[in-house]
Amino acid sequence: MLQIEDLSTHIYPEVIETITRDEEDLVQEAIEVAIGEATGYLHRFDTDDLFGKTDDDRDKTLLARLKDITIWNLLAVANPDTDIDFRKARYKAAIKWLMQIQAGKITPKGWVLSSVTTTNEPFIISSDTKRETSF
Repeated sequence: MLQIEDLSTHIYPEVIETITRDEEDLVQEAIEVAIGEATGYLHRFDTDDLFGKTDDDRDKTLLARLKDITIWNLLAVANPDTDIDFRKARYKAAIKWLMQIQAGKITPKGWVLSSVTTTNEPFIISSDTKRETSF
């Protein structure tokens, strides 16, 4: 879903090169960690479908959040020429968004629910209106 060249909308390629010293494996690992982290929050959706999409079929908001998480993970290597507080705020916003989806407060348009049911599925409890008995 997320390719190294996609990161250029969030961080300059030359900054990535400086951080990683041209080791693309570090960037790829940061991408895989970001997808793994996001997957944990999105278990009620078909994550194979979500993360298997390419090009224009990808969900733009999810893609942006994955970029933020990936860059945060890259900053663990080094942090030249980047505003850590800004990146930290973006990372926290990405995680908050994932948590809202996990809690069922946000349901992104077009996301396919997983066919596997889990014990963590959201549910609703309701009852009939209270009846009164008169004697």
